[in-house]
Amino acid sequence: MSTGTSANYLGVDPSYTCTGMALWDGSAVKLQAEVKTNPRDTAGKRLQAIYEAVLAIIRAERPVAVGVEDYAQKASYTPFMAGEVGGAVRLACAVGDVPYFDVQPALCKKFATGNGNASKERVQAALTGFTGCVPMSLDVSDALGMALVAEACVLEFSPRGRRCETEVIRTILHPKKRPPRKRIPLNL
Repeated sequence: MSTGTSANYLGVDPSYTCTGMALWDGSAVKLQAEVKTNPRDTAGKRLQAIYEAVLAIIRAERPVAVGVEDYAQKASYTPFMAGEVGGAVRLACAVGDVPYFDVQPALCKKFATGNGNASKERVQAALTGFTGCVPMSLDVSDALGMALVAEACVLEFSPRGRRCETEVIRTILHPKKRPPRKRIPLNL
């Protein structure tokens, strides 16, 4: 289904082991890629490989925006590692002078399927049905979802007119601010 755009939108699912990337042009998947790093390499070498791959795609394809999977709360590796990988991707966006949207995994799932708790396989099936392209892996599938969310956020438009998509766009573009925490005085 085409939204009438001819611009590119990059989606990235950052991970130390396998970073998935997908490029969406508004009507078709233009690119699917993975960056698999060697666990025996230093953290610096692995981050460099991810950074360079994302930056190369940004420079070659000039996306309008990038959708980056935000830090998952249930990541199997430490939050510091998740932050490092996400930071490398966000740095590539900054160096490539392209804006990015942080997309929580549950929001991407909700955008694709209507259910924020959907399995990766269900998300992949929904995205395959929408785009007509079978992603090469679950990581690339997540990245494709991120690219579609980035497009919807830039256009402020729900491609299928579904309420769940509109809610996701609104949540990303206009996040609710948390009220300040009340301080409880300590009587020592």
